[in-house]
Amino acid sequence: MEGHRDSFGNWCSRLVAPAGEFSRGTDAIVRDPGASDPIDLNALQLRVQHLPAEALQFMFGSSYCETDRLSDDAWRLYGHTPLGLPRVQAICDFVHNQMAFGYEHSRTASDAYTECRGVCRDFAHLAVAFCRAA
Repeated sequence: MEGHRDSFGNWCSRLVAPAGEFSRGTDAIVRDPGASDPIDLNALQLRVQHLPAEALQFMFGSSYCETDRLSDDAWRLYGHTPLGLPRVQAICDFVHNQMAFGYEHSRTASDAYTECRGVCRDFAHLAVAFCRAA
């Protein structure tokens, strides 16, 4: 087994499993004070032209966050909302209120939006796709 940190600083492990049955487990103690993440009610939304170049990679669509397919709806739904936290909150509220959760409903962001259902990851992908598109 080999460990390394990825480009985001996350600790990752890589291993080659032997042929046949294989299992791996771990134990951990998580200490969490239970406090909510701080919210900056005055958080700004920078226009794309003002973002640092290294942030642009996070603005692109992907196979699960199809901004090209969701852009028109993103602008229709959120183009009138104020920039920054109010827009992000409107997107999160929409996703939370419009989506039905079910483990049997794994989708891409646009499929989750069209079908109004998905799993946790799909909720996040849809919110991220709308944020990127708007």
